Amino acid sequence: MKIVHATNCYLRPNGVTVAINKYHHDLKEMGIESLVLAPDKQDGDDDSIIRVGGKIEVNGYSTFVNFGDLEESSFNEIKSAEIIHLHHPPFGFPFILNPLAREAFKFAKQNGKKTVIHIHSRYDLDVNSYSAIARLLSRVSTGLVRYSIARYSNQVDCVIAPSVSIKDLLEDWGVKTRIEVIPTSVDVEKFSGGNRSEIREEYQIKEKELLVSYIGRIAEDKNVLALKEIIEIDGIKMMFVGDGQQRKALERVVGNSRHKNKVIFTGQIPYDRVQDYYAASDIITTACISETQCLAVWEAHAAGKPVVAVRAPGISDYVQDGVNGVLANRSAELKTYIGRLDEDRVRLEELSRGAIEVSKRRKREPSSAERLAGVYQRLL
Repeated sequence: MKIVHATNCYLRPNGVTVAINKYHHDLKEMGIESLVLAPDKQDGDDDSIIRVGGKIEVNGYSTFVNFGDLEESSFNEIKSAEIIHLHHPPFGFPFILNPLAREAFKFAKQNGKKTVIHIHSRYDLDVNSYSAIARLLSRVSTGLVRYSIARYSNQVDCVIAPSVSIKDLLEDWGVKTRIEVIPTSVDVEKFSGGNRSEIREEYQIKEKELLVSYIGRIAEDKNVLALKEIIEIDGIKMMFVGDGQQRKALERVVGNSRHKNKVIFTGQIPYDRVQDYYAASDIITTACISETQCLAVWEAHAAGKPVVAVRAPGISDYVQDGVNGVLANRSAELKTYIGRLDEDRVRLEELSRGAIEVSKRRKREPSSAERLAGVYQRLL
């Protein structure tokens, strides 16, 4: 069995590329031939990575590619695959927007390949973060994206959703194709083995000080500015681990606050060290309402850390309120809930144990790669 993972970005700092990389390597370990088709050539690519030339937008997504740029050997590799797994919907616009996923979708249709679409993101909400025009016409742009996702999803053989709530949304939008719910697995051993003391010593954080961390892209679609009130809690420290388009804006807001000395910006860190930052933290938080799973939730739980987040699809599927975290109805409530846990360390420890238990249960379940392999097999 040969699978081609077609993506508009690969090995860039976001959850989608982390997920694709894990599927790719785990499938290969299972003996399945896995290829990644992506734009933007990078050092260190092996023979299983096929790159297509094209223009690359600042946020790391390809804006225009052409399969005509592929070498004949690469083209033949793709043509010999049984399944094309699209990790982005194949949106496009004549002469302006032709991302790799669109080219791969057309290729699959022209060559009679089985096709899978993976809905990693809430494109219907995220579009308003990346386009000024979309913000002005938010209702129209959101509706158009939902219509387009349903339209393309109904032309493929299977749709992958990372959570039940996203599956339900897709069905509400009109998706009739079979939808499989497959959350992305995480390496429990890796995230349970982080070095807590090393990071705390580096940033001079006392052991009894509560460290609240946001770990991920610092971007508008992640609603990071809504976390600024948390730094007002007496006696805590807050760490932002990552980088993104809204980091400078967040640094300005924090810099104008009398609490600025309590906030740490680490910048982008290597993914092979992120477990140490989870270990150093006591609580992981996010105000994002556009997640489909939120890998940071699964990583936090594997590290034994409770998550305090806003109740929303994707998040609510995996954060059990009062068991392995706390769900707030509004971002403004995050400060209150975190403050209460700072005052009640016994309750915080209970939630930490809940995080460990749910992670142990997830580890016993089939991995995301095993579930994907099952989907692929049923399609052939």
